[in-house]
Amino acid sequence: MSRFCGNLERQHGIPTVALSNENIVTFGINDHAKYSTGMPLRFVGVPYPFTGLSEERLKNYVVKGIDNVTGKPMMSAIIDALTLPISEAEMP
Repeated sequence: MSRFCGNLERQHGIPTVALSNENIVTFGINDHAKYSTGMPLRFVGVPYPFTGLSEERLKNYVVKGIDNVTGKPMMSAIIDALTLPISEAEMP
């Protein structure tokens, strides 16, 4: 996920946000950013398992769910990740 997000941002200038399980988010914002992409990427944490859920459950999670990383409502976390400037804490 982070490799594709990094490619879109680096090669095409398209802002991205990766929806990943919380354990992957920790890797993405720490080791992967430092040693693989070299750039800060934004992640939103989703519950496990996320794949294979019904459309209704997915829609309910996106509309009413909470980002496992920031604790913000899911849609607010996605919008913030796409629009807010990178903070000092996010820099590798």
